[in-house]
Amino acid sequence: MDETKAQLIVVYGRLRVGKTYLIEEYYNHDFAFKLTGAYRQPKKFHLESFSNELTRKVKVDQPAPKDWRQAFRLLRNYLESLPTGKKNVVFFR
Repeated sequence: MDETKAQLIVVYGRLRVGKTYLIEEYYNHDFAFKLTGAYRQPKKFHLESFSNELTRKVKVDQPAPKDWRQAFRLLRNYLESLPTGKKNVVFFR
């Protein structure tokens, strides 16, 4: 994609048809941030998963955010710290 502004892409469809595979191959598994949800898990579990992934990316221990507003604020701060000039893909699955 040659867009110069941020874009939101939503891919939806039946289970097990290759949506994730398509996205991962298209972006060559090169994501600035990638988070996979888990079915029927509580919010606390997802926020801990979020902090684990952010810790992996920034290489500094990140406590679990108290809510999604704080989580996305942390994500924005991380994305803003990345070098400019390269598209950064955020993938939520």
